[in-house]
Formats: sequence, structure tokens, C-alpha cells
Amino acid sequence: MSNGGSSPPFTFAVVGRDEAPTLAAVLAEAKEAAGPHDRIWYVDSDSRDDSVAIALDLGAEVIRGPAGKGEVMSAACARCERGY
Repeated sequence: MSNGGSSPPFTFAVVGRDEAPTLAAVLAEAKEAAGPHDRIWYVDSDSRDDSVAIALDLGAEVIRGPAGKGEVMSAACARCERGY
């Protein structure tokens, strides 16, 4: 599923809250599937564990949002629409 640059960049958006126990595995799979021009975001919903630090350590861009899945997903979608 690699995007070798022949199409517009793809964004993998992983949405979560307090996902430290499983986040590294999920982001590793996204990294494996991503092409060189694709982006990986961890869209965080007010985590209180090490989720943000794990995402940053694994090279994901972190988008922080308020608590609530709907709100953070809306924030991520709006950012995609702006081309970030």
C-alpha cells in the first residue's frame, strides 16, 4: 500500500486517548504501509498516559484535541482539508 510518490500524499490518522499499551504497534504498522511522502498523525483526545510521547518518539505528528472522539476527528479532518 505504499505511496511511492505517484499520487498525492496519504495521511494515516490514528485517533486515540490513553492508548500507550497498543499505540507503538499501531504506528509501526502505519509506518510500514506508508510511502516516503505520506504522513502519520496521532490525533490525541486529551490522553493522560504516555501516548503523546510514544507517538512523537515514533515520528508521528501529534495533533492534540479536546476530550471526545468526535471533536478530535473533526479537528483532524479540518486539517486535512487545509492541506496540512
